[in-house]
Order: sequence, then C-alpha cells, then structure tokens
Amino acid sequence: MQIHAEEQSGSAVSDPILQAALQELEFPKVIEQIAALCSSELGREYIRALAPREDLPWLHAEHETLQEMVELLEQGLPFGLGSIPDVRRSLRKSTVENALLLPTELVDIRELLVLCRSVRQELIRLEQFPHLRQLGQQLYQNRLLERHINDTVDETGAVRDTASRELARIREEMRAVAARLRSRLRTILRRFVEDELAMDEFITQREGRFVVPIRVEHKHHIPGIIHGVSQTGATVFLEPAEIFELNNELALLADAERREIERILRVLTAEVGSCAHELLHSEQLLGYLDSLLARARYAQRYGGRRPVIGESEEIVVRDIVHPLLAAAHGRAAVVPLSLEFRAGLRGHLISGPNAGGKTVALKSVGLNLLLAFSGIFPLGECRTPLLRIMTAIGDQQSIEQNLSTFSWQIVRLREILQRSTPQSLVLVDEICAGTDPSEGAALAMAILEELLRSGARFIVTTHQSSLKVFALRRAEVQNDSLAFDQERLLPTYRFLPGVPGNSYAFVIARNFGLPEAVVQRAQELLGGQHRALEEGIAAVEQLRAQLEQAYAEAERERQRAEELRRQIEQQLQELRLYRAQLRARAREEFQELLAQARQLIESTLRELREQQRPAEQVRREFAEAIEQLQQTLRPEPEELPQEQPAAGSPLSVGSWVRMEGMQSVGTIVELDTERGIAVVDFGGLKLRSPVEKLQAAEPPPRPARSAAEYVRADAPHSLDLRGRRVAEALQALERFLNQALQAGAERVRIVHGTGTGALRQALHEFLRRHPAVAEFRNAEPDEGGAGTTIVVLR
Repeated sequence: MQIHAEEQSGSAVSDPILQAALQELEFPKVIEQIAALCSSELGREYIRALAPREDLPWLHAEHETLQEMVELLEQGLPFGLGSIPDVRRSLRKSTVENALLLPTELVDIRELLVLCRSVRQELIRLEQFPHLRQLGQQLYQNRLLERHINDTVDETGAVRDTASRELARIREEMRAVAARLRSRLRTILRRFVEDELAMDEFITQREGRFVVPIRVEHKHHIPGIIHGVSQTGATVFLEPAEIFELNNELALLADAERREIERILRVLTAEVGSCAHELLHSEQLLGYLDSLLARARYAQRYGGRRPVIGESEEIVVRDIVHPLLAAAHGRAAVVPLSLEFRAGLRGHLISGPNAGGKTVALKSVGLNLLLAFSGIFPLGECRTPLLRIMTAIGDQQSIEQNLSTFSWQIVRLREILQRSTPQSLVLVDEICAGTDPSEGAALAMAILEELLRSGARFIVTTHQSSLKVFALRRAEVQNDSLAFDQERLLPTYRFLPGVPGNSYAFVIARNFGLPEAVVQRAQELLGGQHRALEEGIAAVEQLRAQLEQAYAEAERERQRAEELRRQIEQQLQELRLYRAQLRARAREEFQELLAQARQLIESTLRELREQQRPAEQVRREFAEAIEQLQQTLRPEPEELPQEQPAAGSPLSVGSWVRMEGMQSVGTIVELDTERGIAVVDFGGLKLRSPVEKLQAAEPPPRPARSAAEYVRADAPHSLDLRGRRVAEALQALERFLNQALQAGAERVRIVHGTGTGALRQALHEFLRRHPAVAEFRNAEPDEGGAGTTIVVLR
C-alpha cells in the first residue's frame, strides 16, 4: 500500500467546471465540518486538500483504510493521536549546513518522536486491520535521538547542566563566582546603607553585571560604573570598582557557556538533520491518520457508509441525506432519498412545487457522490462508476459581465455540452428558467436531447409541464417528484420516482389569499390541455397516496401474520420437545417396573423351590406372568379431556393451568404480573408463556393403581445406607421411596449412621424437597436413635 499522506492533492482544483461544481454543491462547507473533527492543523490541511479524484486504485485503498478506522472506533479499541506538533519548518532548517535549532524546537521534535513511537506500537498490534498496521510500520522511531534531546533540553526548553561535561564545569564555576560576588556586594551595600548612600539593601543585575542601587546625589562619591537609572530618576545602578574583576570573570564564563550551548545545539541539530526526511514523512503520516480519524468520526456521527465505486455502470444512491442538513438537524430528522440510473435510464426530471425539496434532492445526490470520489464516506448507500460531475445550480447573474440568470446558465450549459461524455453526470436546477416559458421549454428539450446523444446522464429540476410530457415520451428519461401534502399544503420531502410532480401554483395562490376570481380566471387562461395534464398528475398522486396507504396496511397485516406464525412454530417445537420427554420418561419407568417384576419372579421361584414344585413348570408360569405384565404396562395413547377453566379464577403461583394449544396440565412456579409472563411446570418441563395464553384448569386426577402396585407388595419398610457415598445413597433412597409408595407404605425407616453427619444432612435435604414426603424426624432411642430417620409418606 502506498503512503497516502504523500498523495494528497495539495493545490486547489484546477478544472474550472469541477471547481464550479464543488462551490455550487457546497462541498467546501462539508469539508470544513470534517476538518473541525481533526486534532491537529496537519490533519485539517489534509482534509482541506481532499477533492474528487479519478484514480480508482487510490479510491479503493482510501476507502478500505477508512473502513478499518471506522471499525476500530466501533470496537472501542484504544487509539488516539492527541496534539501533533508542527515541526516541518524546524526539520527543513536542520538539513541546512551549520544550522542551529532552538531548544524549544528540539522539545517539539522530541514530542514528535515520542508520538511516532507510541502510535506505531498501537497500530502494529492491530493484525485485523492490515492497512492501518502497515501505516504504523512506516512511522519512524529513533530512541537514541529521543534520549539525546531529553538529556540536553528539559520540558521548559532550557539546556540541562548534564548536556556536556564542559557545560557542567562552566556552570559550576559561574555559580561559585556569582556567590562570591553576592557576598562582596552585600558587604559593600551594608556599608553604603549605613552611610546613607544607598536607597535599599538589594542586589540586581544590569547588562549581565551585578550592580547596587545608589542615591542619585551620591553617584560621584563612589568609584564605579553607572549602568542605568530608575524610572523616577532618584536611583542609579552602580557597579562598584571593587567588583570589576569578579564581574569580568563572570562575564567571561557566561560567554563560554553560550559558546558551549551553541556547540551542543549544533551537534544535536546535525543529528536531527540526518533523519529529517524520515521525520517529515512520519509527520505527514500522522496528519493523514488524523484526517482518517476525523472522517471516521464523521461517518459514525452521520451514518456514513463505504461506497462501491467502479464495479458497475449503474448509479444507485439509497437512503442518502444532505450532509449539511444532517449536521444542522441530525440525520434522523432528514428525510432520506433514493435514486437509480438503471440500464437504459439516462435522465431524471424532478418536478414539483416551490420549496418542495427539488434543489435539495439534486444537491444531495451530487454532494454525496463528490464525497465518495474524495475518499469520504457518503451519508447513505452509494454504488457508482467513476463520474465527472458538472453543475448549473443557483443564481450566478453578473452585472460586471452583463449576464442575467438565464444568460449565465446558457453559458454554463454551453461549456457542459462541449465536455459531456458517457462518464458525465450533469445536474441542472430549473433548466432554462428566466425567459419565455415556451421558448425556454423548447431550448431545454433540445439541450436534454444533446446530453442524451453524448451519452451523459443528468438530473434536472423544472416547473415546465411540456418537459414532463417530454420525459413521458422518452424511455431514457424518468419523471420524478417530491411528495406534497395536499391537505396541509406542506411539502413532505419524500422522493417519488416515476411520478411527475404538480406545481400546485393555484392551490398555493389560494392558500396565500389571492382572490378566487383571479385564480379561476388564471385556470381558464391556462388552457384545457395543460389543465388536463395537471389534473392527471394530481389524480396519479392521489392514487399513489391511496396505494401507499393500502400497502402500509398490508405490510402491517403481513408482519402480524408473521409474528403469529413464529409463535405457533415456537409452541409446536415446545410441544414436540415435551412429547419426546414424556415418551422417554415413560420408557424409563416401564423398564424399571419390568426389572422389579423380574426381581419378584426370582424371589417367588425361591419360595417355590422350597415347596419342591417342578422348576420347569414354575418358569413357564412366570414367563406367562411377565408377558401379561408387559401387556398391562404397555403405554396406550389417549386423548386428555379438555378442561374448562373456572370463570374469573385469578392465576397465582401454584395454580393449575393449561397452555393454549396444549392438553397437558401444569402448575405455575413463577409469575411476573408486571410483564405478564409466567413459568409453568409440566411434569418437570418448564415453559415460559404470556399470561393471556394460560387457562385455569382442574388438578389432574390421581392416577389409578396399576399392576405395579402388586409388583412391590413385598417392598421393605427399612433401608440401610451406612457405608455408602452421598450420590449413591440418594439414588438408592429415591428407588426405595418409589417402591414404598407403590406398596402403599405410610411410614418407613432409613438407617444412615452417625459418622460425620454429612450423609444424614444430605438425606434430610433430599427428603425436605421430595413431593411424596409428608414429614420426617430423627428416630427415638428405641427406633434406632440418631443414626436413623423416620419418614412419613403422603
């Protein structure tokens, strides 16, 4: 990927036709709004230099990079530039032989180095954004130069003592000489004050030399050099002869300090100059990144979308808005526009009343396309080939050039016709207005025919009815309009493709109080053919409004039907799941009962052996009994009767209910009255349902005793769980309680031992939640004591 910062146009647009289009479509105003989102002057300069380009590879790369920046902001990943110091002048100066950069300039260059390094580190981590990552890799970093500047100059721009050993030695001597000078001057000054020769007891400097304040009338009484007089003239600043030598020594040291600082800065300047080109390039990159951030923020704020350029010859703009209106009122408040140039369609003729939005629609299309061709996301969907946009919009009359509005437009249209090609998009507002209507209409039709002959595409606004007829007769041209509310007599700004617009001149005239007789006379003078055309257009618009209303109602019904279908499918899925779970549970219960039956048979066999009955006979009888048991326990499908809910019975947690469309009865386990949502337990399957879809139902009857009752007639009334783990014990306890219930037992005994108490605690917690347990307690001493629990069943 090429470095975008080196590819900016820089100079103003040289093509006068394009320059005129930019001005008439207010492109510079949008550019300034985007530039205001930059954090540096470098970024603002890059934004202001953007203009439409016919370089398709550049546009694709620019849009891909901008899309990455938009996604970076949307993902909230940390990235920022802050303030970018503008050191271009200093860097160019550093390349001049024997140049000397000031300490403050070096401080700015150090800030640039630090910024380049930090931004580089942030960008090269973004492996999911290859274009931004590649830009980060191109940023220059030089930690050695960064450290050299930091060791030489502090944050305020002062040269540090540690800049060189010689500078440190000179400054140390300067501090020592200055200390001796102050000590000597304090002694002298104390004597002068005692002799009333000095005004105040303080020491100051003039022209780099230490002096003391002396009364002006005593200036000749003390040998020395006068270096100045106070503003009042009452005091002179005198350098006593006694400190000449010390002042001279200090001055020599100051001169040595200056020369050493110059030497240090010259060396550091040369070091900067050796990498000035890389730093200039990096500063351009930072400015470009700042411009990317501004364009990405603009796209985020106003709904900018990446355009598709060059993949098709068709022009499609969908749901676009005028950028200046979006910035002024917010995107949501602006009515979007959609317009297409399909195969064979070369022109759009937009008609309608004044102030109805025709010019705004024209500018919205042109301005968004200009943004797309300049590396900025348009505010809406945009698919287009590369185009050269030419415009004739506005009132550009000129007294100096002796041009009326009509004359100016003709001059502009002449230039457009000379340069129009199949790659041109021509935008004309109120074509050939401002002259005789019939002559203007004829001239406009001829101009449009010439544009069609050249292969150019165009969007033209007009009030001319004859042009609407022209568009109806030409397959390459489509009549469009902006919707108008005839009841409130207000524009709606909704774009209506394929529908010619009515000017509503008579309606508006009546609305503004023009006498009815005048309006009626105007309608008579208009002529039958023109009046029939306007009435036809009005009828078409009324029919369109009715069709739109019918379509909206049909769409609402479709959405309601779709929602109902979705709910039914969801309930059907829940029923299928519930049926599958019921079948699985019934299969498990059947297998368990069958196993219990086999155990009973084995025990019975043992009894029969003790009675010395023939084993073969006993096995044959038991095989027949098993077959009968299987026939008895085989589940048969049956329809559950539809329960009628009790009228007016309120629903609450614990209520028995039936869900709409289901036969099974369940209990409400959760109820949210505010949201109208309930959770119903259908035998272990919990379903969420709106309350209005639930019907109160009678509790299901207790199932009749089956053959299983007789299977466990010999079920034990005591269970010993000592030595078992908790999980194993709980499984055994659940089986034991099921057997006890089948046998009709009312009271059972569970032996768990004392031990650590963990098993007893787990068993008690299980019993507390078991629906068949009425109560339980620790056994009395004669019943087994603390190691035993007595359980009473329901």
